[in-house]
Amino acid sequence: MILKLLKRESRVIGFDDGPTKRGENESILVGVVIRGKEYVDRVLTAKIDVDGTDATEKIIGLVKKPKHFGHLRAIFLNGISFAGFNLADIKKISEETRLPVIAAMRKPNAAKFREVASKFPDKDARLRIIENAGKIHEAKIGKTITYFQCAGISPPDAKILLKKSIKRATIPEAVRIAHLIAAGVVEGESRGGA
Repeated sequence: MILKLLKRESRVIGFDDGPTKRGENESILVGVVIRGKEYVDRVLTAKIDVDGTDATEKIIGLVKKPKHFGHLRAIFLNGISFAGFNLADIKKISEETRLPVIAAMRKPNAAKFREVASKFPDKDARLRIIENAGKIHEAKIGKTITYFQCAGISPPDAKILLKKSIKRATIPEAVRIAHLIAAGVVEGESRGGA
C-alpha cells in the first residue's frame, strides 16, 4: 500500500478551514488536490457549521466527488477540528473513502481538547470522535516535529507519507495550500502560518 502512495505523481487531498469570524454560523472548508508536492490539480469547497457536527460528512462528500475520487491516494487534514470545534472523525472518513487519513498538527494539547469537548451538549459524540482519532504520534521532519493522528494507515507508513508530502512547512503541502486559499477567501488575503 505505501508503495502506491509514494509514487511521484500520486494525488492527495488536503483540507483546512478559513478563519471563523465572530458571530458567523458557517465557515469555509477548502480541499486541495495536489499531484506530488508541486502541482495543484483541483480546489473544492464547502460550507461547514461553526461548532457543528458536519465536518466529517462534508469531507467525505468532497473526497468522493467522481472526477477525482479514483485517483486519490491519501487524505490530509489540518488537525481534526474545523470551524471552531466541528470535529472530523478520521476513522469514519477512512472507512467510508477507503483511503488513509492523516491529521497533522502543531503542539497538540489533548487534555485541553477533551475539556472543550466536554462543554458541548453532545459531548459523548465529540469525545468518541477524539478517541477514534487515536494516539498522537510525532515525526521529525528536518529540524521540526510534526504531530499527527492517522486512520487506515500504520503510524510508520504515515510518517513516511508525511515526509514525502511536506515541502516547506510542518504540514503537508496540500493542507498548506488549502489554508492559504481558505484564509484568502475569508479575509481577502492570506498570510501563511497554517
